[in-house]
Amino acid sequence: MKKSILALVACTVALLSFSSFADHHGGGHSGKKMSGLTPKDYMEIEQLYAQYNWAIDSGEAQAWADTFVDDGNFNNAFKGKEQLKGFINRWVSEMNGLSRKHWNSNLHVTGDGKTAQGKVYLLLIDKSQQPAAIISSASYADELVKTDEGWRFVKRVVNSDRPAK
Repeated sequence: MKKSILALVACTVALLSFSSFADHHGGGHSGKKMSGLTPKDYMEIEQLYAQYNWAIDSGEAQAWADTFVDDGNFNNAFKGKEQLKGFINRWVSEMNGLSRKHWNSNLHVTGDGKTAQGKVYLLLIDKSQQPAAIISSASYADELVKTDEGWRFVKRVVNSDRPAK
């Protein structure tokens, strides 16, 4: 019980601290923008990244393609909805995609409210092994745009990590 109360107090203090920070730095309840993006923009962009991962990990080609604009570009190799859906179909049928999970962290986004640039770390996990294994470490470099349907990727490029020399 004591630990639960301490955890609740810690969460409350953290939320109040963030709210105070955001109010003083242009991102609080006043609706002011932080570096051109509103808190709502940040939240929607974070959800776009999650939607992308859930769609690719479940092999949902249309849902994954829908995270991009109509002429979106993935990895400078797949452009437009049909090619994007084709990539996911190949991911599932030829690349063992359903046994993999994407884990992102350290999302960093900047923008002006109409366009944004994002970058995030990626670990690709093979869950068919026990224990699950990291099979790739990389980062994404992203260009995003705010559309009538919400934020979408214009371009995503995967940059695989290389061993240090």
